[in-house]
Amino acid sequence: MSYVCPKCGKELKYKKSLKNHLVNCGRTEWPCPKCGKVFETRFQLGGHKSSTAYRGKRRGPHNGQEKYAVNRKKSNLTCPYCFKKFKKGNQKSGHIGGCKLNPKYEQNLAARRAGQLKRWKGKCHTQETKLKIRKTRLAYLKANPDKVPYKLNHSSVESYPEKLLKCELEKRGVTGCVQEYTSGLYSYDFAWPDIKLDVEVDGGTHNQEKVQQIDAERDKFSIANGWRVYRATAAQVQSDVVAVVDELLAFAKDVNTTTATSKIVTKAETRQFKKKQQQTVVTETRQLKKQQQRLLAKEVKQARQNVLVEQVKQLLVLGVNTDKFGWVTKVANFGM
Repeated sequence: MSYVCPKCGKELKYKKSLKNHLVNCGRTEWPCPKCGKVFETRFQLGGHKSSTAYRGKRRGPHNGQEKYAVNRKKSNLTCPYCFKKFKKGNQKSGHIGGCKLNPKYEQNLAARRAGQLKRWKGKCHTQETKLKIRKTRLAYLKANPDKVPYKLNHSSVESYPEKLLKCELEKRGVTGCVQEYTSGLYSYDFAWPDIKLDVEVDGGTHNQEKVQQIDAERDKFSIANGWRVYRATAAQVQSDVVAVVDELLAFAKDVNTTTATSKIVTKAETRQFKKKQQQTVVTETRQLKKQQQRLLAKEVKQARQNVLVEQVKQLLVLGVNTDKFGWVTKVANFGM
């Protein structure tokens, strides 16, 4: 059953909705109770009421927008150096600091790069304060070795090269190994505390300069505390674990050496070496071909010059004058 509006003929499903429809049926003006602005539909009026300007959260038609507009027109929004106009005051203030016609442009630019201005980079610590922070931080980490960022951020899960090395050591019957052994601020991959031997399996990140500096500081600390350090890359362990363990056992027997790095040539290095050899051979053959071509070109050029010289000598002997008419037929008769 449907209910039909007697004014506009619209069909409605419920009686209650028909009553609500009759209240506003045929209405064309919907004024705002606060500002008196007239809208064509009820939905436009609802959107006007739900706006932040109606609720007073910003300056709008019900919260002094006219006054704000007057003040905005009076304010000067042009740059005093290049006379560029802006719509907002924050745009003008941001432009003035970086305006090239500003007499303090170079000073502001240098300060911005150095991080002295707070609005660009914030507070910049001096070298003395940085050293103080470093000392206090190191003292705290020495007192609390469990709070070292490296230990907190890196997982203790064994990598594949470490598993290979561990299995090979177990096959050889090597005992007394402790993984992730802590000494000061550092943790060792494989450590033998009885003989103070540290074995590190370095990944690809250890090729970076910053990480190499950290490794050097770590080795100094270990050697100062009586430890001996042996380093091997993950690629060396993966390519030939047996040779790595042989080097490690030989290093453990040699008491005089404190540090050592594996000298095993990996498969990737052999491939690179072969590629380099092939490239050198190709470049050498190309250079030889170029040299031969240059020599041939020089010989051909020299031969042509010799032929021309002989022809000129013959002309001089015959007494041919090239300025007179008929010298070409005379030269042709002689077979030149």
